[in-house]
Amino acid sequence: MPPVRIFDVEWDARNINHATTDATMQEVTQAIRNARLIYSNPNKHGSANSKLISETDGGRKLVIMGNYDPATGVFRPITSWETK
Repeated sequence: MPPVRIFDVEWDARNINHATTDATMQEVTQAIRNARLIYSNPNKHGSANSKLISETDGGRKLVIMGNYDPATGVFRPITSWETK
């Protein structure tokens, strides 16, 4: 699998409230930028096509579901939660 290249995180009024219920916008953005792997979402429920597990700059481990476009390098978070 080629390395992940995320160039931008897409935030707007439609995803910010839901994607930040368990983590701040800054933490979600940090974890997305720190991600090394993005998994295809095989159990696709809702609109998320991708899943990533990554850490914030402070070491908090998050699972983030969202939509990743490898052609543009844009990741749009949909929801996130802390994991061990």
